[in-house]
Amino acid sequence: MTRLQLIPPVSSVSSAASSASQPSPAAAAADCASDPTPAHTPGPLMALPDKFSGDPEQCVGFLMQCELFLRQQPSLYPTEEAKVSLVCSLLTGAAREWIAALWTGGSLPFHGYTAFTQQLREVFNHPADGKDAGAQLYGIKQGWQTAAAYSLRFRTLAARMDWTNSALTTAFREGLTTELQRELACRDEGLSLDNLIALTIKLDNLLRARQPRHPAHVSSRGGSSFLPGAPGPGREPMQLGSTQLSPKERARRVQQDLCLYCGQPGHIRNTCPNRQPRRSAEPVGEPAFTLTLPITLHFDDRAVKTQAMIDSGAAGNFIDLDFARYNVVPLLSCDARVAVTALDGRPLGSGQIRFLTQDLSVTAPDHHYETLRLFAIDSPRCPVILRLPWLEKHNPNINWSVHKLMFSSAHCRRHCLQGPQGSAPAVSRPIAAAALMDISTTGVEEGLPVQYRDLQVAFSKQHATQLPPHRSYDCAIDLLPGAVPTRGRVFPLSQPESAAMQAYIQEELAKGFIRPSASPASAGFFFVKKKDGGLRPCVDYR
Repeated sequence: MTRLQLIPPVSSVSSAASSASQPSPAAAAADCASDPTPAHTPGPLMALPDKFSGDPEQCVGFLMQCELFLRQQPSLYPTEEAKVSLVCSLLTGAAREWIAALWTGGSLPFHGYTAFTQQLREVFNHPADGKDAGAQLYGIKQGWQTAAAYSLRFRTLAARMDWTNSALTTAFREGLTTELQRELACRDEGLSLDNLIALTIKLDNLLRARQPRHPAHVSSRGGSSFLPGAPGPGREPMQLGSTQLSPKERARRVQQDLCLYCGQPGHIRNTCPNRQPRRSAEPVGEPAFTLTLPITLHFDDRAVKTQAMIDSGAAGNFIDLDFARYNVVPLLSCDARVAVTALDGRPLGSGQIRFLTQDLSVTAPDHHYETLRLFAIDSPRCPVILRLPWLEKHNPNINWSVHKLMFSSAHCRRHCLQGPQGSAPAVSRPIAAAALMDISTTGVEEGLPVQYRDLQVAFSKQHATQLPPHRSYDCAIDLLPGAVPTRGRVFPLSQPESAAMQAYIQEELAKGFIRPSASPASAGFFFVKKKDGGLRPCVDYR
């Protein structure tokens, strides 16, 4: 539009030509006064820069495109305000929300285009992983990428740094696969970075061309690597060649929070979408359907969101061991091993529970709060399993027609539901399928006389770790106001008794029955010998 306005009308040109032979002095003076300034030569036509949504990886490239566009079109954007307006019109997503928040009274709080772009860099030009280009260069690895893709990423990062050629070649060589490092061992002496990259790409292409079309596993004494490609039927990425990850690769994935199965971020091995479920024995009967409840585990100022399976056939509260280790859930060792089996009688995992968690604060929707301890087992399909006593304690209402679990019992209203919506029920998510599990009590019945076998639950060590529900005939413990707790007697113990006492303390700590205390009050502790030669711990509370 501006270019068209600079061209005078054709009729005016014709009139001026007809009267040019007899100009008057006044007309000549007027023509001299109205002689227009020569038009600016337009720059080359350029496409508008791509829109910027706030992605930190795209910030520098976006500002470069804007700078080039404005340099080539100075007549279209002659003022600082016009330049800022152009850049603002190209912002979308989070970047547009940011600039809209600064828009007050029809103007922006910037003195010019340079100040605006500087503020844009300060807000958005940050690497997503928190590492600058130097830190990324130090830790970049080729992995499953081709050498060409790896070198492109390396050059992009190297362009932001002022490293010397020898430092760049060393960093580039360290990030290559073991196979390529072996091929370059006697060929890369004295090469510049450009020559080293060209040679590496050539060798990588030759090695890949010699490999069979189907995915193959390349192993060496120094380590192992996998060629890119989808695994063949029935073979999983971690099973190709029946070789596990090398210790170095496993440590790298753990350090960078990558999946131990596929090497991608955002999930763990147990929930990897690329992992095919393993075939197992035919199930015994139809699988039971149980509810799942979204919960959040709170520990050490951290919060981990997951799903809990409500299993009426389970006799314990469980957490998947891999899930607990991945999320650094505090675990305690179980001195008394508890046997655990699946519904068909097969041992679950190693067949014994070796760890349990510390007290965890567990929250569910609508301010449902409680404290739980969970036994750690191998349960990759469900991170957390809640048992029958948990159901009995909370007594939730189950709407089977819509597959919902609602907490509205008197216990939950009194102890679990918190906040302004304490009376509102917590609702679970849709039903999920899972197989029932049970804690084994094998060995209890065989060791009991016949007349006591109908009371074997009373002799179960597993049930002894759980407090019974409150009953109408509970004994009250009345505290005397102002009374001073007494100090217990000190009983001398022999070496076997001291060892037994330490074992007893560790076992009770693991169960959660006792906890460390700095109180001056104490109770005497001693042992009484059993008929079978064992020691029975006794605590004197008198």
